[in-house]
Amino acid sequence: MRNNHDSNRSVNGQPDRSIDFKGIAAAALASAKSLLHEWLPGGRFEGREYVALNPTRNDRSLGSFKINWQTGEWSDFADPNAKGGDLISLFAYINNLDQGQAARQIAEKLGVSTYKSNGLNNHAKKSPPKICSWGEEGPAVGHDELRRHYYPKNGGPKLKVKIKRRNVPKHKEWLTCYRVIRDGTPAGWQWEKPKDYRDRPYFGTHRNDKLMFWPEGEKDADTLDRLGLPVFTFGGTGDGLPERAKFYLERLKGRLLVIVIDNDKSGSEHGHEKAKLAHAAGVARIRIFNPAAAWPDCKEKADISDWITEGGGSASSCLKLSRGWTTGNRRRRTPTSRRTPTIRRCPGNPPTALS
Repeated sequence: MRNNHDSNRSVNGQPDRSIDFKGIAAAALASAKSLLHEWLPGGRFEGREYVALNPTRNDRSLGSFKINWQTGEWSDFADPNAKGGDLISLFAYINNLDQGQAARQIAEKLGVSTYKSNGLNNHAKKSPPKICSWGEEGPAVGHDELRRHYYPKNGGPKLKVKIKRRNVPKHKEWLTCYRVIRDGTPAGWQWEKPKDYRDRPYFGTHRNDKLMFWPEGEKDADTLDRLGLPVFTFGGTGDGLPERAKFYLERLKGRLLVIVIDNDKSGSEHGHEKAKLAHAAGVARIRIFNPAAAWPDCKEKADISDWITEGGGSASSCLKLSRGWTTGNRRRRTPTSRRTPTIRRCPGNPPTALS
């Protein structure tokens, strides 16, 4: 059941053999029921067929225009020239498009590659990421999801969601999904980081012009935020130092920056990298805090959330420590332009300090 509606695969009247018509048609067929409802509203399913009104003519009653949603074949018995063999040809027919235009629009909607992966076209080197039409909350909660964190945490549309999963290999624990923005409007979500995505901090809800905490990840940031403390983060040891971090750190020049680390080697190394970056951005007062310094029973890999929930830590103890760092153990400094950061111990307060 084919005619010129699907045999002439062309773009602007010229054959285009680089478009993956077969692959796009197969993808459309996999979503046939939802697509048919969208393209031809008001129709109904009758067994293997979808019966609808033909929008290209003055069709007033259901019956003659039918699409087989299992094969993609379609026809209008009232018009012998109206027939085709797949959903690309159907979409082209009802929207007065050529086959290339129809194929590209369907591929974009379904998030599949437009071009064949045979080297005939430069676009075929990498398939475009699939864009999913999820709402504001992003992907549905999976059975293995432990928790999720949205960026930004407060205010504005959600632009990124980080999802932690349980019972999976360590390197697969975290998934990150990104919002796709087109012409200033959210258009869906995708699992690949968009080229124009700009990293931004995960800010808490409390502000303080003299103090800021920078913990290792979102869980610890949420813990400190619940205590009413000023906090931000960019993530954990894997993604916590994006290129744009310096842009935000420059705004903290007049504050005491407390870098909170986990009680392990990677946490310590990551914390010192943060300190170097903050110092380069012009932050003059920086302290690195390991919960083991205030919690004798702190276990390996424990974090500040563990100290708060199990070790007796509190907002007041955090503030007390920060006041000690702010007022005590000061020594004469050489001008910033002539000195390099060194690490020293704060007497009476075990956390390491960058001076």
